[in-house]
Amino acid sequence: MGIRYQHNDVQSAGGHCRGKAGAGQQSGESTRGLFHIDIYACEGAIRKRELWKAFSKHHYLAHSFNASSWVYVATVNGQLAAFQAVLAFPHAHIKNGVRLHRTVVLPAFQGIGLGGILTKHIADMYHRSGHALFTTTTHPARIRQLSKSPDWICTHKGRVSANTTATAKGASFNKSNSRGRITTSWKYAPGKGK
Repeated sequence: MGIRYQHNDVQSAGGHCRGKAGAGQQSGESTRGLFHIDIYACEGAIRKRELWKAFSKHHYLAHSFNASSWVYVATVNGQLAAFQAVLAFPHAHIKNGVRLHRTVVLPAFQGIGLGGILTKHIADMYHRSGHALFTTTTHPARIRQLSKSPDWICTHKGRVSANTTATAKGASFNKSNSRGRITTSWKYAPGKGK
């Protein structure tokens, strides 16, 4: 699967896209340019793990990855730029549920809306195929992005209490979980959010 997006009004600096789509000129040496976003589905556990290695150190919480997930990557002008994984979400009351598992945009491509574009494409694809899509995040930028979207409904906001988080794994586990952070859960509902 490949999908191509074109953006004409974006800051480009040193070959890496900067700024927001539609933004005016920013200070510094940057020029406007055209960039192409291609989105691909990835197959095979080995390939998925190889791709995750390129992105894992940039994930804000955990470096772990569930290789049984469906994996999608985005390239910007042919350069690997973003990663999105989707997991089955078995639930007694939700038919065909899936949830976003990992969303990572490499630092050189952050701030241009790439994570939102990738998520929107994947969410639309799963929605059209009859899936209910969910996501949970503690990342402040991601929370702002979902809050502004007309397609996501917040279903939960709060902190995870110490009683609901296992502590046996020690300090390294504590860095990779959401304890003490404001956690939000979202449901994809096109046109019904915000």
